[in-house]
Amino acid sequence: MKKITFFATIILFFSPFQAQAYNIGPADVHLDASVGEGYDSNVTYLKDNPISDFHTDFGLGLTAELEGKKRDLKLGVRYLREQYFNRNNLSGNTYNFDLDFLQEITRFSRINIKERYLNSEDPDSFADQFGGMQNMRSKYQKNDFDIAYTKDFGPHFSMTANYFNQLYLPSRSDQESSDLNLVGIEGDIYVSPKTMLLGLVQYAQRDFEHGDTIRTNRFAAGFKQYLYYQMYLDCRFGMDFTGISHGDDSNGQFISASLVNDIDERTKFLLTYLDEDSSTYYRQSIFESQRVSLELRHQIFRRLDGTLALFYGKGKYVSTGVDEKFQGASINLTYGVSTNTSLDLMYSFSDSNSSDDSDSYLKNSCSIGLRYHY
Repeated sequence: MKKITFFATIILFFSPFQAQAYNIGPADVHLDASVGEGYDSNVTYLKDNPISDFHTDFGLGLTAELEGKKRDLKLGVRYLREQYFNRNNLSGNTYNFDLDFLQEITRFSRINIKERYLNSEDPDSFADQFGGMQNMRSKYQKNDFDIAYTKDFGPHFSMTANYFNQLYLPSRSDQESSDLNLVGIEGDIYVSPKTMLLGLVQYAQRDFEHGDTIRTNRFAAGFKQYLYYQMYLDCRFGMDFTGISHGDDSNGQFISASLVNDIDERTKFLLTYLDEDSSTYYRQSIFESQRVSLELRHQIFRRLDGTLALFYGKGKYVSTGVDEKFQGASINLTYGVSTNTSLDLMYSFSDSNSSDDSDSYLKNSCSIGLRYHY
């Protein structure tokens, strides 16, 4: 009864306020705060003796956007405190930082810089859960940096050179930190207003602090075809040549296909398929995998939005012969209580099956919360 009274008080207190953006110079700044209650059936991602518990979440966020004639800057910062009721030692903080900067250098060239930092104890997505997480929930830091330079050589041809770095720093002493460096070049030929042909060459190297080095050479070609005004198919086909400093090499096919459709202002969906040989940031082995995912966003009513996410993947670690299968599903509903207050409902399901039992688990989680936008 106390929790119900608490949520009702929060709604009554915040509902009269109006959402607004604060202008700091030329930038639009938005603030938000959130509070919620949740339940997790398997906090520690274990098959045997899973720990279940309720938790209270407190969050703070800031987003800023700066738009100019030749540049666009987006910035996001978020903090989340997860406090468990019965297992206080499992409580923790999550910090997230996102940056997206686009600069037009000339009429025919531009540069795009993206940065994402995450400090957390939980995987970032279903894709992060796929492949096993080395047993047990634990603190880690992950930083992704991506820079791409695009040059147009006339109206029908452009090239993009990019560099990507991923740094993974686990807190557990039995895990290795890893550093991924990737360079690539892509060429695009516009055959018609609806059709584009492309070619791609990439080299990636992941170094583990006290262990192996995994190298991947990727060669691919493909196309991007608009089927309707806001619907297109992006397909890439090629080969991955992957080697590890101590172990067997792997040469396999690379297939990437995405169907994107912004049906209207109320409905958007993204369907993707990926078949590749790659490395993971937490395990020293080549990972041969196939995965498919679907994300659907729909405005159900004027005040009610919904998001459905589905994921399925299967793969094999070459060095150990461990087979992995993973399936996940989540649904999020957001109801606009007032101009600046929203009610969020979430349910998520994860099922990891591995020939190594220590990587297998079943997990259900749900939450309800309020978010206040300033």
